[in-house]
Amino acid sequence: MTLLYRDARFLGHETGNHPEGAYRLRAVEAHLDRTWLAAQCRQLTAEPCGRNSLARVHKPAYIEEIWAFAGAGGGYRVRLDSGADLEADVLVAGKGVSPNIEFVNRAQIAVGEGIRVDDRLRTTLGNVWAAGDLAQGRNRISGQDELVANWIDACEQGAVAGANIAGDDIVWAGSVAENITTLFGVSMASIGIAKGRDSGGLREVVYVDEPRGVYRKLLLRDGVMVGATLLRDVADAGVLRGAIVAGREPWPSAEAVVKGRLKYAALIRAGFRSS
Repeated sequence: MTLLYRDARFLGHETGNHPEGAYRLRAVEAHLDRTWLAAQCRQLTAEPCGRNSLARVHKPAYIEEIWAFAGAGGGYRVRLDSGADLEADVLVAGKGVSPNIEFVNRAQIAVGEGIRVDDRLRTTLGNVWAAGDLAQGRNRISGQDELVANWIDACEQGAVAGANIAGDDIVWAGSVAENITTLFGVSMASIGIAKGRDSGGLREVVYVDEPRGVYRKLLLRDGVMVGATLLRDVADAGVLRGAIVAGREPWPSAEAVVKGRLKYAALIRAGFRSS
């Protein structure tokens, strides 16, 4: 027996450009009706879900969180590491990547969050290399051993690993944590080190333009840019990445750069090179 739950409330699940949206559900329902498959199912109406039903599939702490969310009328409350609470209508969670490394024999290959590699992308097992989202190696900005999963790093790692497998001796420069995306029509970018308070010795330079909804933050270590977080004003993200990777000081000043006044032509005249 196949159960089919239909409810007009499901069609209110608008998710923007995400594929799991109401338009997809409408297409599925139309197909089921057109092919008479819906008539062959036992059709039911969704009922409110109580605590007892939720407890069959969710942990108590999560249920309490959902109940508090519903009781507050929606929105989110985010608790920071400092203990402070922030209220928000929308919460975007960057959860990162959890590579599948269950197949790895830990007695032969060292693992952490991913498969540990050296500066040639070699693992701890002879004649075995790793590259891409499961390779954990040196972050060239922080100097730490980290799992950084992004497309640019995967391409660079693949080229280095492939060349070394073929007999070359090429050193991998290290990973660069970065993410540039657009959510709900708002562009945002994070390059290099994103956290300031938990990373000792870093100076934060922040610029906020509330009327335009712009937020920009630079992180500097000993006067050198090591990270940038940009919201809405991201036009110079590529130039900032080059400066961060090259270990350059902000020019003409951090206060000018954080306001988006960094011009590539001016940097060239000042002797800047991204390599």
